[in-house]
Amino acid sequence: ELLRLAATPVNDPALSHAEVDALLLAGDFSSACQKVPALAGSDPRGYLLKTLAFCRALERDQAAVTLATALLRDQGQQGDEAFFSLIAVLPGGAGTAPVTSLVDPTPLHLAMLRATNQRVPADAIGGAQPAILWAIATAPRPDPTDISPEVLQAAERAEAAGALTTEVLATIFSTVAYSQQEIDAALET
Repeated sequence: ELLRLAATPVNDPALSHAEVDALLLAGDFSSACQKVPALAGSDPRGYLLKTLAFCRALERDQAAVTLATALLRDQGQQGDEAFFSLIAVLPGGAGTAPVTSLVDPTPLHLAMLRATNQRVPADAIGGAQPAILWAIATAPRPDPTDISPEVLQAAERAEAAGALTTEVLATIFSTVAYSQQEIDAALET
């Protein structure tokens, strides 16, 4: 929001990176992917190269994805197994098992989970930053009543951190479908 309100374009790599992350968290992959190619060369950590690989996977450019992942592995970026598992599942990839652990999720991880229709692993919530918690809590779901415990926990933590309003938290909780047995048990308790 702040970047959008700036009167003049800001040409700071850190702010550009933050803008890409915000777009990924908001689910605006198209806008994020438009910005990434110009930024990827300025990132020594490889995060934006991973983001570029994700964008190319969305475009079904398997040759570019293969090249990017090979470059990442050559650069020693092998500690991010969640990225490599998710990039393999994206369109055109060979596919692997779902990601079951993601202790420190990034905006890119969440975007990839969303693009592959995978749920956020339970361990992703514990140390997540407020923006990550907000994105988990507000991500669109095919079935609005199918809310995982991770989403509820993320929503509670995001609201406590001030990243989510109490009204949105109430809306999320009001969409949870309870069975009559669950309601009876709660009333009895």
